[in-house]
Amino acid sequence: MDSGVYQIKNTKTGKVYIGSSIHLHTRLKAHLYALRSGRHHSAKLQRSWRVHGEAAFEFKVLFHCQEKDVLFYEQTMLDAWKPHEVGYNIFPTAGSSAGFSPSAATVAKLSATQRAKAKRYDWRGQSLCLIEIAELEGLSFRRLMTRVLEKGWSLERAVVTPIGKLRRTVTALGRTQTSSAWAKEIGIHLTTLSTKLSNGACIEDLVYPDKRITVGELARINGLPQGVVRKRLKKGWSAFDVFTTPPRHRAITGLKVDDVRDIRQSTDPGIVLAEKYGISPATVSDIRTKKTWRHVV
Repeated sequence: MDSGVYQIKNTKTGKVYIGSSIHLHTRLKAHLYALRSGRHHSAKLQRSWRVHGEAAFEFKVLFHCQEKDVLFYEQTMLDAWKPHEVGYNIFPTAGSSAGFSPSAATVAKLSATQRAKAKRYDWRGQSLCLIEIAELEGLSFRRLMTRVLEKGWSLERAVVTPIGKLRRTVTALGRTQTSSAWAKEIGIHLTTLSTKLSNGACIEDLVYPDKRITVGELARINGLPQGVVRKRLKKGWSAFDVFTTPPRHRAITGLKVDDVRDIRQSTDPGIVLAEKYGISPATVSDIRTKKTWRHVV
């Protein structure tokens, strides 16, 4: 059994680091490598290692246990010894960062470090980073960063362009309104509409000019699947060809939309309906269970 709880102890000060693992040997080797490299996640342990040296530390397995119990026993040891207060542990909870809250001084120090590393821009006669510019202009740092770093906008454009100006307006059917308004009127998701518009489509492709109904509604009126209609429109078919050419399964069976409705409403046996319409009983069953002709209601 290689799972259990271990400790790293400073024999000079008596302070310890408590941990657990299902692979104790591998985990202790990882701690030793990190400490020798100067990159251990516990700054307190790394600092003590640097001061007292490797010879002052003892790596020891406290006890072995089942894999499912390692966190339970580690938490028991943490509660008893409290190494996060008087030792080298950072967190008081086994396997979690719950209960840890950096001090205000630590947060301020990290913030100052990040700002010092950030790219500087000339703005209003000062050399500032994006965080400082956002604070100065009262803008959202995330939005400013997106405009400058991801979209490649100039800093001046990113700062002076208000949010409302970014809303795309589309003129169609004699009206001008936002993409969001068009999406709501057509009955599709805004992302879907934006994708179609970016691919070269126009509002007229999605809305019938007179009745202002969607392609899906036109498909249902003409008894065709939406997918068939959209594929035909994408291929450049004329509206006449789109709605007058029967789909493949209709061409094979010779059925019409009214025939399908009659089959579903009829109480006659399937074999009788099959003879009546010149189709197989299996086809009648598929129509009744809506395995086929699902678009007909």
